[in-house]
Amino acid sequence: MGRPRHAPRPETGSAAHPASTAQALALSTGHATQVASDLSLLLRAHAFALGGEGAALSRVAANLQAFGGQIDDEAAAWIGMGVPPAERPAICLGDQPGVLGPHSFGFLNNIEGIAPLAAPLSERPRRGAVAWVVPRREALPEVVPLLCSRGLAASWLISVGDGDPAEVMRFLARDPATRAVLLAVGRGLRPQSLLPVLSEKPAVLFELPMTPARDRALLRAVARRTRATITTDLEEWLAHAALFDAAAAVEPGLQSSSFRRAKAAVVVVGGGADFVAAEVQRVRSTTPIQLHAVEPTDNAAETGESLRAALVKAQRDVPTVLLCGPPDLLAEQQPALTGLGSLLCVDPSQPERLRALLRALSVTLRPQPATQDKPLVVRAEPERLHGVLATLPPPLYVGGAMVREEVLGDHDLKRLLAAYGIRVTRQAPANTGTAVLRIASKLDFPVELIANVPPQADVQALVTAEASARALCKTQAELKRQAALFLANSPHVLLREVLPSAVTLRISAAVERGVGPVLRLGKDEAALLPLGKAEAQALAAELCTQHDVDCADGLGALLSRIAACVTEHALTLDLLVQLLDEPVVSLAAGVLVRASEKA
Repeated sequence: MGRPRHAPRPETGSAAHPASTAQALALSTGHATQVASDLSLLLRAHAFALGGEGAALSRVAANLQAFGGQIDDEAAAWIGMGVPPAERPAICLGDQPGVLGPHSFGFLNNIEGIAPLAAPLSERPRRGAVAWVVPRREALPEVVPLLCSRGLAASWLISVGDGDPAEVMRFLARDPATRAVLLAVGRGLRPQSLLPVLSEKPAVLFELPMTPARDRALLRAVARRTRATITTDLEEWLAHAALFDAAAAVEPGLQSSSFRRAKAAVVVVGGGADFVAAEVQRVRSTTPIQLHAVEPTDNAAETGESLRAALVKAQRDVPTVLLCGPPDLLAEQQPALTGLGSLLCVDPSQPERLRALLRALSVTLRPQPATQDKPLVVRAEPERLHGVLATLPPPLYVGGAMVREEVLGDHDLKRLLAAYGIRVTRQAPANTGTAVLRIASKLDFPVELIANVPPQADVQALVTAEASARALCKTQAELKRQAALFLANSPHVLLREVLPSAVTLRISAAVERGVGPVLRLGKDEAALLPLGKAEAQALAAELCTQHDVDCADGLGALLSRIAACVTEHALTLDLLVQLLDEPVVSLAAGVLVRASEKA
C-alpha cells in the first residue's frame, strides 16, 4: 500500500563526525595551534604595547605601573581600542576581535603580579590556586574588589569579553598553578567547544541571564557529562571558590579515606546555633556534615579553649570545616584560631552566604561513581524491528543520488520505539469499517479516530495536522459513523487509545554540530548521547521535580531506551510524552536516515 512521502533533499555525503572526532580535527589545524600559541604568549607577557586612548587605556597603564608589568611600544603583546595589529597577540577592549575580546577588560596574572587590566585595581587578591574566567565588565560586579572583599584567592583573572573561553580553559588546564576554574558564562561561549576541555580540572560555571535559552540547555548537558558544576546563583559560585581555596590548603598527603563518614563539619560559636542547625539539616541527607556548637561564656579565655578544642576535633575528622560566628566574636578569639590551618568563616547573620556555602558543600562532597557511567543495555525485539524496517517503501533517487532521509509516520515510529521496550499508545490502522470495529473491541472507549495524515518531521506540525482530522468517539455507533466519513476520503484511519490527563514533556533527538547526537527535553534541559544509566536517572529525577510528578524511575528507563534507539539507528526524533506512572509516548514524528547503498 502506498503512503504519502515528503521527498527531502538528496544527501550524498557521509554522516557527521562524532564530537570527539570533530574536536580532534579542529585541534589538528594550524589555526587552532596558532591561537593557543598566541594566547600563551599574551598571558605570559610582561610588557605590552598600548593602542588608542580613553579611560580604559588609562586604567591599564596605571595598573601596569602599580602592580607589575611594562609599557613598551615594541612589545609583542598589544592591548587597546580599535583594530589590533595583525602580527601581535591582542587584547581588544573595544568591539574588534582579538585573542581576548571583543570587549575584554584584560587579565591579571596573580602568580607573577602582572596586571594589564582595564578595571579599578586598588589591591590584588590573595595568590591562590583558583582561576577566574569572566566575560565583559558589564556582565558582573567589579570582580577584583569582590574577590578582595570576600578574601578569595586567585591564580588568574582573565576576561574573554564576548569571545569563546575554550582556549583559555585549555591554557588553564595545563597551568601548574591552577587547581580549579571558576567560569562565568558570557555571550561568546559555545558549549560544543567547551566539551573537550571542561573535564580537565574541577570547574564551576556561573550561568548569567544573557545565555541564550538553547545554548543554556546544551551547556547544562555538557556540564553534566564532564561532571562540572553549574549554578545561576552568584553567592553559590563564590562559595565554591571558597571551598576550592580551603581544599588547596589541605596537606596533599591527607587522603579523604583517612576521614570518617562525614566529609565536612560546621562549628557554631555565639548566637544563631539553632538557625545554622536547621540549615545544615536541609543538606545533611545528601552530604554527611558534623555539627558542633560552642557556647560563649563571660570568660574569653575559656571560650577560646572550648572553641579551639571543637575545631581541632573537627579538623581531625573531616577535610573541610566551616566556622560560623559573629565577626566581632571571631576577631576576639583570633589567638585561639592561630595555627589551625584553613577555616571557612561565615557570619550567621548573612543567611544567603551561609546557605550558598552549604549548597556548595552538598555538591562538592557528593559521592562520585567509582566506575564509568555506561548506557543501559537495550536489546530490541528482532521480529518487531524487522517488521518496521522491512515495510518501508524503497528509497527515492533524485539526480542519481539516493534520498537518505525518510520521514516516518507516527505509527511506524511508535512501532520502532516499541521494539526497544518503550511504552507507546495502543493504536492500529484500519482500512475498512469492519477492521475499525474489530480494533475498537480491543480498546476502551472513548477512542480517538484519526484520518490519514502525511508523515511529519516536527511533532507540533503533527499535532496541527491531526487537529482537523481527528474525532473523539465515545460509543461504537459514533465510531462507526465517523469511520465511514473518514474512509470516504482517506485510504485508512488510525484508532488510538485515549490517555489520562497528565503533564506532557516534549523530547527530541538530533545530531548537533560539534557534539553529535543530543537529546533535548523541554526547553531547558538536554543530554549528550550515548546516555549513561546514572545520568539518565539523575536527569529524570530533575525533570520530575521540575514538573512535580512522581515517575523518575519510569522516565529514566524511557530516556535510556530512547537514547539506545537513536544510537542504534540514524534517527531524528520529536516526541510528546505523557508523564504518567509509566511514561507513554503519545505522539511521534521524525526522520530515519537510511544506510547508503553501493551501486
